[in-house]
Amino acid sequence: MSIIASWAFKQQPSATEIEDTISKMLTAFEGIEFFVNSGDNIVILPDWGLPVPPEAGINTTPAVVAALINLARGAGCGMVTLAGKAIDGFDFDQVLQISGYAQLCEDLEVDFIDLSMMITATRPTTNNLAKEQMQIYQCLLHADTLINIPKLKSENGTLFGGGFINIANGSPDLALMPPEQYQRALVDLYDLREPDLTIIDGIKGNKGYQQLPQSTLLIGRDLLALDIVLATLVGANPSSIEYLRLSTSYAMGDSQPRDIMILGDALRKMFTDKQH
Repeated sequence: MSIIASWAFKQQPSATEIEDTISKMLTAFEGIEFFVNSGDNIVILPDWGLPVPPEAGINTTPAVVAALINLARGAGCGMVTLAGKAIDGFDFDQVLQISGYAQLCEDLEVDFIDLSMMITATRPTTNNLAKEQMQIYQCLLHADTLINIPKLKSENGTLFGGGFINIANGSPDLALMPPEQYQRALVDLYDLREPDLTIIDGIKGNKGYQQLPQSTLLIGRDLLALDIVLATLVGANPSSIEYLRLSTSYAMGDSQPRDIMILGDALRKMFTDKQH
């Protein structure tokens, strides 16, 4: 059974509230120490790439990333690195500045690496859904702990910001793929390097892409279970999303509601109600 810790904020949270809440939520998994050992080198993959300020709600909220860095350091981790790519046509350094991540990196003394400049390794895929071999950035393969922090984004019942979609940045191969092959490649990529921990950032932004009643956080290990829950909450049919359907077919996690335990009354009730 997959455990998902959830939290719905009564009002827009401060950075301190976000860190305190994540720390409490992680007790469902015996704390951050379950994921981070002393000396571990950590790579954090935020949902990032557009030159918009944090309040837009398009990139992962910097305070969520900062909370994870502080908690991991409290557990005695080694080096922490952020990794991402600017959306095509935008300057990496400009996105860093406008998104608030340059300030975060300065305040916490962490590096944010441009994945488009990093070395890749070619690995055979297990199920060959999109390609027999796929490139993946070596820094993700070599991380002791890979933390995935996608931004929840949806519109009119369509989920376009979630756990699987965020790991697409882990391979340059997906950039030019047509939609059907892209969704298959997401499943191949997930099989090559599963994140050790995923935190869904549902903190509301002013662009309106967080369409749940309240700002939320969800934490889990099972990416399939998390995205099944996300899709259901925003009114999408999980079985109509190709990468979720394929991940279910290949038993890459729990997909049935009876096998998913949501901790947190508000989102558990919403998830249950949406199934009827």
